[in-house]
Amino acid sequence: VRRMNDLLSRGVAIHHSGILPILKEVVELLFQEGLVKLLFATETFAMGVNMPARTVVFDSIQKHDGTTKRYLLPSEYIQMAGRAGRRGKDTTGTVIILAKQDAPDKGELMKMILGKATMLQSRFRLTYTMILNLMRTADFRVEDMMKRSFGEFGHQSKAPAHRVVEQELRHQLDVAPKLDCSLCSADLADFYADWMMLCELRKEVRAVVVSHPHAVKAMASGSVIVVETISGLHCLAVVLDNAVVKGSRYLQALVLCDAKDAATKEVSREQQDAAFFAPSTPQL
Repeated sequence: VRRMNDLLSRGVAIHHSGILPILKEVVELLFQEGLVKLLFATETFAMGVNMPARTVVFDSIQKHDGTTKRYLLPSEYIQMAGRAGRRGKDTTGTVIILAKQDAPDKGELMKMILGKATMLQSRFRLTYTMILNLMRTADFRVEDMMKRSFGEFGHQSKAPAHRVVEQELRHQLDVAPKLDCSLCSADLADFYADWMMLCELRKEVRAVVVSHPHAVKAMASGSVIVVETISGLHCLAVVLDNAVVKGSRYLQALVLCDAKDAATKEVSREQQDAAFFAPSTPQL
């Protein structure tokens, strides 16, 4: 504490997980007030809100993650380098990477600086214990807790756009001409329900077949298979990779089709990719 007091009196501070929480809070408050001119910090400080700096200096672009020493991920670099430049005070921010020995590899620098940031995923899980505890408090509902989670925030922000799309679809359904067929309208809903059940059963059967050892051997890299896209189009494909990810088998395949057919299908690239890599897609 005395050492930190001496440093803070000179406008210098240290912030990492090894110091007392109260000292970290003091450093954060002083930094926000602009009283800290030089701060030595780990990447955890970059997670704070409204902690901008004029210049960010990287002592090293490598870190030890507990297993091995690696280069910073794009998300880690962006999180720290993004602090450079104070809103309303600086027109630009400066980021400096120290090269103590050899210059960093150009490929690794490009990958770190221009790479795609890691997608954040919410770890919020609603459990029975949490629900019971919330029910004991009269002024806080389960719905309120869910709305405050990171995962639900994205859905809430998209809700107005989804409502507009829903209204448009309902309007199209209302103005659509009625089906003038006494034979079809009688059991059309039952037929649709049976057809959807058949599609689900097909997916389950395909998943079992694809996971069978003989099927895995037959669909090795270089094998030719038939895949079915979301639009129902059957195409030849060449297996590029066959691997198990988190308990599910995924195939990466190069689909062979005419450019004209691919251009006329109103299916997005994301939807096609999702269909190609789904465990239940390939057919022997």
